[in-house]
Amino acid sequence: MPRSYADIIDEGQKQHHCVGSCGGRYMESMSQRKTWILFLRHTENPREPWYTIETDGKAVLQFYAAYDRQPDKETVQKILAEWMKQVRKNKAKVEKKEEEDRESQKLEEAGKAAGGCADQPVMQAAS
Repeated sequence: MPRSYADIIDEGQKQHHCVGSCGGRYMESMSQRKTWILFLRHTENPREPWYTIETDGKAVLQFYAAYDRQPDKETVQKILAEWMKQVRKNKAKVEKKEEEDRESQKLEEAGKAAGGCADQPVMQAAS
């Protein structure tokens, strides 16, 4: 995964495709959390570019190797399909946790608005 704008520009220059020349468009989209640029590498040579991927978290929008080619396309499609299954699964977990946190925050705020006793333990009458 790129760590900076420079990483994306460098990737595009090495791969000779548009992510190097249109990096600003991709960075804007990433800053708005609409899409993400990722790098696919061979495990035996992780520093050498293989594929550059754009995803919206739901699907792979595009994936290209050097010069906008797609060598080993069927293999890469299989890899990306499996990867997207995991991304969607993880994204669903994160979204569920975020929703639970929002609900918890709402309850806490409602308790404070109702007299600030939300943090106080409930006292039971002795019988």
